[in-house]
Amino acid sequence: MKPSCYETFEHEADIGIRGFGSSIEVSFACIAQAMFDLMSGDICTDNRSERIYIETWGFDLESLLVAWLNELLTQADLHSFIFRKFEIRIQDFYLSGYAWGENFIPGEDQGIEVKGATLTEVRVEKTVDYWLTQCIVDV
Repeated sequence: MKPSCYETFEHEADIGIRGFGSSIEVSFACIAQAMFDLMSGDICTDNRSERIYIETWGFDLESLLVAWLNELLTQADLHSFIFRKFEIRIQDFYLSGYAWGENFIPGEDQGIEVKGATLTEVRVEKTVDYWLTQCIVDV
């Protein structure tokens, strides 16, 4: 049975997120989608999508995952974006690609504020059928 693209799980005061994909890139995109879906709630956006180049690296796949999510949070904050689509390439422990975001208008219907991705319970692994990515985000 193939899992959905992502899921969340409880973790003390923070929230766990997992991404699933047929490739490591799809799994990284799905966990990013999980993070921004947590943040978006019923946010109003202007529906004009803009593309941002993203580039980051790590010393292993787990640190690359955390660096990826934190770079997205940084770019989202700098541009007042909620990211909705990701197209990336991972080679060794280097990630490059694009994230498409929409300007959003902060308001009462915002979702959960994610402050950062952490190394807590971080996992990047290939199962028989799919790639799994997981970490805890600080909220």
